[in-house]
Amino acid sequence: MRKIKSLSLLVFAAICFLNASAQRTVMLHSTGNVKTFTGAKPLIDAYAAAANGDTIYLPGGQFEWPANYSKSLHIYGIGFHPDSISSLGNTYISNSVFLYAGSDKSSFEGLRIPSIGFYKNIDSLNVTKCYIGSVSFSYSDTFLCGDLLFRDNVFYGNFYANKKTNRLVLRNNIFKKVDYQLLTGISNNAWIANNIIMGRGYVSNWTGRFVISDIQNTLFENNCIMDMGGGVYTFANVSNCTFRNNSFVNDPTSDLFNTWVNNYVNIVTTDLFVNVSNNTTFDFSEDFHLKNPSSFLGTTNNQIGIYGGYFPLNHGWIPRIPFIRTHEIDIETDAQGNIEVDIQVEAQTY
Repeated sequence: MRKIKSLSLLVFAAICFLNASAQRTVMLHSTGNVKTFTGAKPLIDAYAAAANGDTIYLPGGQFEWPANYSKSLHIYGIGFHPDSISSLGNTYISNSVFLYAGSDKSSFEGLRIPSIGFYKNIDSLNVTKCYIGSVSFSYSDTFLCGDLLFRDNVFYGNFYANKKTNRLVLRNNIFKKVDYQLLTGISNNAWIANNIIMGRGYVSNWTGRFVISDIQNTLFENNCIMDMGGGVYTFANVSNCTFRNNSFVNDPTSDLFNTWVNNYVNIVTTDLFVNVSNNTTFDFSEDFHLKNPSSFLGTTNNQIGIYGGYFPLNHGWIPRIPFIRTHEIDIETDAQGNIEVDIQVEAQTY
């Protein structure tokens, strides 16, 4: 972590704290200009006033997403993990996030989002340290998305991609849900690295339900792929993919439709992680650190899973905006009417 040097971000941190139990204050940063918004729908108001390239900072609280999001903006919340947000609450988006043409080069960080939908051509998008339900792409051949990065997120729903999507990167995320099709419809040089992928494959009406399905031309490396159903229904229609240094609860490496290199097979979940359950979804009390990291090395010469790779996850999913570590506020003013406020603020550098 680093000390915060930006005065505007320090002011934002203080406003977030002082307004945690009062009104919600949203800050819009444009070139050389800062505006604040309160009212009933401060995020929508800030969005309406924003121009491409602007940044919006959200405190803890619930916010309504703009109905026709079509700008290139950077939107930061304060995070979602209880260990990090403490008394500030989390930044919760109350409705679905729909992305339309013009939202290229946007980035979202530190938000709790029920679902994300791609409905037009989106070229470049970065979603970081968010708590996300489902992600879906339109299957129209005219909707082409590319250069999409999802990193350091927790997904509690399904990720339905569009095979027309190019250069999709899923890195250091947790996908956990007792369900099938956690990842599906991925192709065109996708890179899936250092993720936790935990679902449950099963059979229904004599038809298999698979954790990962309909994926081609994709590199899987350094992932922990855990089928909580025992591994029988892990893959379906997965071909021309390369699997390197991943862990599996079964041994899928006899499959001839894909390339298998240095994978860890027949690994029991309870033997791999410090404390991870087979519960329905992700639980904040779970610990996805590996019990024996040196026994499960990835292609980057550190451990597989979310705490390895080129940029290991920081525990707590702390976003890059200021994070209040300690605070002291006097209960009364001095003779001049001033009140002393001491706030210690830090932020992640990545």
